[in-house]
Amino acid sequence: MSKTVYRSAFCCVLAVTAMAGGCGKKPEPPKKSEPVRVMSAVSVAPRPMQVLPARQPGLWETSVREDGSDDVQTLQICIDGATDARLGLRGNDLGGDRCGPKSISRIDADSWKVMTTCRVPDGGAEAYSGTFTGDFATAYTMKLRVQTTGAAIPQMNRVTNYIIESKRTGDCKPDQAPGDVTNDGVTVNLFEMEGGKAPRP
Repeated sequence: MSKTVYRSAFCCVLAVTAMAGGCGKKPEPPKKSEPVRVMSAVSVAPRPMQVLPARQPGLWETSVREDGSDDVQTLQICIDGATDARLGLRGNDLGGDRCGPKSISRIDADSWKVMTTCRVPDGGAEAYSGTFTGDFATAYTMKLRVQTTGAAIPQMNRVTNYIIESKRTGDCKPDQAPGDVTNDGVTVNLFEMEGGKAPRP
């Protein structure tokens, strides 16, 4: 065999040996995987309690009916700031000052949820829950569930669902006082009914 052929054959053997040696290397140990990081729960601060807008002062027309009934009570109420602050959720009495804190949450731009519990003069309680739709300052529609318990008259202890529509129709008349309520031509004053004095102009 010539030297040239021998040298070429030797080089091929070296190349094959090198490749085989590379294949025979111990595999590198796998890299340790990074520990999985679990995000801790972040406590979310409770949303501040919402406050319903004040009704604009003026003459309001409010219709109240029980769900499923065709009997509608339509009232005209002269409202100012003091009357608005004391109006009950049904909008036809001053029972609002007998109620506990209202839980009010906004559903969207013009819808609200509301819950509260109010004392009944005879020692019972009324649990209110419902929704408002409207800006409330000038008009709203309300679906209200009222559960009465502990009333002295057994028939009052029941659940009643109301549908209430209320809107501002203009200014109070010159001879009207805040808290004046007119129903079927008869006018009474809510403050006087509560044992107070009507704030006559």
